[in-house]
Amino acid sequence: HLCRSLLKNGVSSAPKVFHASVQVFVQLILQFKMHLKHEIGVFFTTIFLKILESANSTLQQKLMVLQLLHKICKDSQIVLDIYINYDC
Repeated sequence: HLCRSLLKNGVSSAPKVFHASVQVFVQLILQFKMHLKHEIGVFFTTIFLKILESANSTLQQKLMVLQLLHKICKDSQIVLDIYINYDC
């Protein structure tokens, strides 16, 4: 149910709801990346990359996604895992 809720709230136009969803997603990646490989890929393609590409996303949403990516990229192992699991 958590992943379903994050998918729903990850596109929320309410800034506090969107921010909370982003924070939960960051913690999921940092703590449970090995158990959520498929789900992480879905979040990236379905929510975060679309937000960055969409003209309808607010500047605040795009900034939060970039901050999420920045936080994730601080861990070189996560970057490598993302590359191996979702780019290859």
